[in-house]
Amino acid sequence: RLLAAGGVPCVSVERAAEIAIDGLPRASDAATAPVPSIYEWDASHYALELGLALGGRLGTRLLYVSLTDFVQHREPPGTELSDRFLVRLDELVGRYLDAGWRLGLVADHGMNAKTLPDGRPNVRYLEDELGAAGIPGVRVLLPITDPHVIHHAALGSACWVHLRDGERAERAAAVVAGLPGVEEVMDGDTAARELRLPRDRIGDLV
Repeated sequence: RLLAAGGVPCVSVERAAEIAIDGLPRASDAATAPVPSIYEWDASHYALELGLALGGRLGTRLLYVSLTDFVQHREPPGTELSDRFLVRLDELVGRYLDAGWRLGLVADHGMNAKTLPDGRPNVRYLEDELGAAGIPGVRVLLPITDPHVIHHAALGSACWVHLRDGERAERAAAVVAGLPGVEEVMDGDTAARELRLPRDRIGDLV
């Protein structure tokens, strides 16, 4: 709904069989494949097929297709499903190029392991860590926005740290930076500038 603001044609895999577009009672009628669920291995491929079909039908000059990383979270590289996913993705990229599209492919995050060797989540509870270091009254918010969390269990790798006492930001940053697995800690002003984030929403540390 956000992307479709202002009347821009927009459809999702989840609602492809419900949304009418360009005379089609269902957007899914533009594609030959059946509509998959969001947790099927080929949901991303369906989105690409639908984008290609509708883009040509609508005479689209700029097309944005957002994919799901279900397979990448569930299957390590080199497994049968991972290879099958990538082969099909490669074929679809070729179809776009053959149709004359100029493509830009962008990853939205890295893929570090989120579990310990025994399969338990590898999590750092920053409120507890900071409290134990003598910095109470901390609120930590995880800005993950994906409602489909079966495949990554809402384990994101970014967080906002809100401190009750902003004067302790430097000490809090040192505590967090010293935790295993923490790659970088920025104060709010630096993060807003370097990562183009809204300063009033990201807290004292990122």
